[in-house]
Amino acid sequence: ELGNMAALHEDLGDMKQGLALRKSAAEINKEVLGIRHPDYAVSLTDLASIIRRAGDQRTALRLEPQAVAIFKDTVGDRHFLHAHG
Repeated sequence: ELGNMAALHEDLGDMKQGLALRKSAAEINKEVLGIRHPDYAVSLTDLASIIRRAGDQRTALRLEPQAVAIFKDTVGDRHFLHAHG
């Protein structure tokens, strides 16, 4: 799966490839599941995480609220995904 491959590249220090794979995973989830699906929100948090680790906190900060809103709307604000992401 793309997320695991991305994590492996990130662990090896290849943030560029990890980022490309995270972006691909997010786009696939967006296309297949739609923008109001919790799994799409998870892919946004994963993408924001690598972007943050790569040093672009401003871009990561734009993605996280999107994910939080999706979690709140789809699973509720008392669900672990909303609390943890």
